[in-house]
Amino acid sequence: KVAATTLLKEKTKLKVTTYILENSSAKVLTFDGTDLWIGTSNSGVIKLDTTTQSSTILFDNSKALISNGIFSITKGPDGSIWVGTYGGGLSRYYGGRWTNFNTQHGLCDSFVYDVLFDREGIMWIATWSGINRIHGDINQKTSWSKLTKENTNMGLSDNWVYGIDIASDGILWFGTEVGISRYDGKEWKKWNNKIRLQIRSRRRGLMLKKGTRKCTCAFFAPHPLGSVFAPKNPWRMNRRASVGEAAGRRASPRRA
Repeated sequence: KVAATTLLKEKTKLKVTTYILENSSAKVLTFDGTDLWIGTSNSGVIKLDTTTQSSTILFDNSKALISNGIFSITKGPDGSIWVGTYGGGLSRYYGGRWTNFNTQHGLCDSFVYDVLFDREGIMWIATWSGINRIHGDINQKTSWSKLTKENTNMGLSDNWVYGIDIASDGILWFGTEVGISRYDGKEWKKWNNKIRLQIRSRRRGLMLKKGTRKCTCAFFAPHPLGSVFAPKNPWRMNRRASVGEAAGRRASPRRA
């Protein structure tokens, strides 16, 4: 229930300022100058002026958003704020006004997990049913395109896409329910439970390996005694939560 914590080191003392949310949790934080945008689990978005630490504005489904459940907050190249929501599509805050985009506008799905702008200003949106690519005016349907495992010849490892990031070389990487995929603008490559991705270093590594339930992930780090220690199932709780959320969403009337 802690919305944000400010840590200021003064000599040997650590000063902590804590903000409490009522009946909600902070899911994502994004700074825009001195303003901190806080995405909550069920209360919408809070804009906090960190210079005063007391000035707050709440945006929820009674004022601007379609859904109060927030997955992501991203700042666009033009200074706009983009909010990915739980079942309410994508919302944009610009010039003091909110605009909402959903499946009728071209969005793959109303569950939006992540948003990224590449070097050319092209917008990439991770949803529960694939990826949206918006090149041009977002208000024009011709600017929207959809990428799924079906139309990428299975290059996208799964249509349930959680995250997007871009490497220093401009290559896009997508995290999905069953693995990861990379796209260089021409070709796709994926790693999932059948195609292993294994990284090793002296200090730690990451391995995606074949398991009985899609993708099993494990982090490896040196043990104090010198041997390599790997938790049996380090993401067990997260995996259970993910499965529970999925079951709940598939049973929802909105998904029927």
